[in-house]
Amino acid sequence: HRKCLQILRSGHPYALKLDVKNCGESLSKNIAMKKLSQKIFDKPAIELLSSLVYLTQDGPASLAYETEGLFASSELTGLIIDICLMELDEWLDQNHIPFVRFTDDWMIFGDDPYEIKEYLAYIEEWLQTNLGLQLHKEKTAIQHGSYGPFLGARILYSKKKDRYFLCPVKGGAWQPYGHLILKEPYKKKENRQKRDDRKSEASKHVSDTKHKRKKEK
Repeated sequence: HRKCLQILRSGHPYALKLDVKNCGESLSKNIAMKKLSQKIFDKPAIELLSSLVYLTQDGPASLAYETEGLFASSELTGLIIDICLMELDEWLDQNHIPFVRFTDDWMIFGDDPYEIKEYLAYIEEWLQTNLGLQLHKEKTAIQHGSYGPFLGARILYSKKKDRYFLCPVKGGAWQPYGHLILKEPYKKKENRQKRDDRKSEASKHVSDTKHKRKKEK
């Protein structure tokens, strides 16, 4: 939270709130081990990690939460996700893009919404291509002036006091502030138009039927 506030105060008022959809459960064990092998060169360590990662397939029934993904409730899962996402961190650092990440939750900051969308396009494609993961459509938003929720708090900007401040999230709310950019907007006008068209067709059918009956008489 302190780092987020520091970045906002340094003059990067736009933020991209990102969240990976079911990261632990969706991340394939095979992909995770491949990424771990590229980062960790100690063979005994890799063998130990492998035995823990594949535990759900051969372990006791009480531990078999997922067969495809990682342990959703394992303390090791966060470390594995961190290692798998290190390449994205490196890309952001190399391009001098300020960000804060905790496991699979990001706050990525920029000077305008257009560059934010460029970051999004790269990250979305990288996650799908390299890890087979997708972003959560309802938790991905461009934010300005109001940020989060991120790690149990929102960040708000007060025009009156000209400062950013933390506001704790109440009731476990997860809906992000800002403009959702992956979720398709509700097409209310199109739905209304379809409804009007159906009514028009129905009334036309009734009118044609009455006219036909009069003609027959």
